[in-house]
Amino acid sequence: MEFPSALISSPEELLSSLAGILNISLNIVVLGGVFTAVFLYALFSNKKAMTASLFSLIFTGFLFLMFPYWGLLETQAGSFETGQDIYMRAGVLAGIFFAIRFAIRQSVRGNYGYERSRKFAEMLGLSFAASGLLLMYGYQFIALSEFYQLSPQITDFLIAPQALFWWLVGSLAIVYFFSD
Repeated sequence: MEFPSALISSPEELLSSLAGILNISLNIVVLGGVFTAVFLYALFSNKKAMTASLFSLIFTGFLFLMFPYWGLLETQAGSFETGQDIYMRAGVLAGIFFAIRFAIRQSVRGNYGYERSRKFAEMLGLSFAASGLLLMYGYQFIALSEFYQLSPQITDFLIAPQALFWWLVGSLAIVYFFSD
């Protein structure tokens, strides 16, 4: 039996068919997918790795905003196809993240609590903060809205002028709250 090619012709059609099958909004599928991926990372790594990743995300935003070579990269990107600047921005963001993550991985300490409820709360809190930062960076810095536009109610939490400040402050508060 051959799988119908219409179902896999584009990621958007696959997501919308999945959302139709589950009878839920496509926004919930996207947000749930990002949160689930980060939560699984938190589940299978330790608290030290998750906290280091969250700190790296926080500092990545600062360095991305202060990156001094955009003019040079944009002139080089002029020879590429339209839309390549999204991949260039994503690459710069990922490069900064991994450089910071590599630099601070040994400086962060912590283990999840021994109580199941505390461990679960720590994983949920750290995952929520990391997912929010990833989505906020994606929609503010990389312009992921060209690939998929979330509903206005959700994007208000991600691209509002004060969103960058509050997601960063909230993430730092979560790290402090769950610190050992």
